[in-house]
Amino acid sequence: MANYEQETISAVTQNGFVLKYASKELQNNMRVVIAAVTQNGWVLQFASNALKNNMRVVTAAVTNHGGALGYASNELKNNETVVTIAVTNYNIALGYASNELKNNETVVTIAVTNYGGELKYASGELKNNETVVTAAVNQDGLALEFASSNQRGNVGVVLAALRQNPVALEYISQEFIVAATTHYN
Repeated sequence: MANYEQETISAVTQNGFVLKYASKELQNNMRVVIAAVTQNGWVLQFASNALKNNMRVVTAAVTNHGGALGYASNELKNNETVVTIAVTNYNIALGYASNELKNNETVVTIAVTNYGGELKYASGELKNNETVVTAAVNQDGLALEFASSNQRGNVGVVLAALRQNPVALEYISQEFIVAATTHYN
């Protein structure tokens, strides 16, 4: 086994996808899997369920590619540290996080600061949070599409979105447009 372990580590270090063809025993070997996910985080999908629930393995995977969060255990999808690393490294990783962390202002703010469109995956409560929505539209004005109607009518949020991308005009609330039109006519 030790010889196969070393050969497999050598192979997955070059191409993590070799893990797909490794024996179940090697897919459950922490040294092999860490070498594989360090080379390519996506190969977490081929690891054993036990290692998909291992903090060291999953952290290595999401550090390489945040999208690996999709293959992590539910327990680790609810781990603030793991999810924060994932959303820092991949622009739709928040979609894989637990509902609890989709409602965590710190995690969601980090996510939307890196990619405003992550607002799509935030909880309804945070889609109505001015600080979170402003961070999102400052990064991508089109993130206004995913904000609550209340925030799509918030002058500060709307102006930030339009400054970042004038096409965000498409997502401004009707109430805001009516109020602005009435005010200036």
